[in-house]
Amino acid sequence: MLKPLRLEYSEKDDKFRVVCENDTRVISVNLGRLSALEIYTGTPPVSAEALAPKQDTLTLEIYDERNALERVMLHFAHFEKTAERIDKFRYLVKIKYEMVDATEKAIRVLSFGCLVKIIDSDNIKRIVLEKLKKQKKCGLK
Repeated sequence: MLKPLRLEYSEKDDKFRVVCENDTRVISVNLGRLSALEIYTGTPPVSAEALAPKQDTLTLEIYDERNALERVMLHFAHFEKTAERIDKFRYLVKIKYEMVDATEKAIRVLSFGCLVKIIDSDNIKRIVLEKLKKQKKCGLK
């Protein structure tokens, strides 16, 4: 049984999600994929800590070729972020995001290919590696 905590909207995907908790974790469920609901008549305790979204920071090194920096800044426009120049062609961008959106962020990072390197965010690195391993298993050349 999942207990809904809050409703979220993904501007990029134009989808609504419900952030829910069960006894062990907090998960995000796409509203379009729900097939059945039951009304819960009890009053479960909801802590303020459970309601607060867990945040992380994604640090990217961007090689500014083919307007990569501008594209990254536009792609992540609605997130709190900072950018600093490392040298003539490289930038360091730090993006704050909610951990429930880690998969979405990983997919966005993957879309930039070799122009972006993940410097920090073990969670995003893990997701990117999993996705790349799955692609490699497909056997496409």
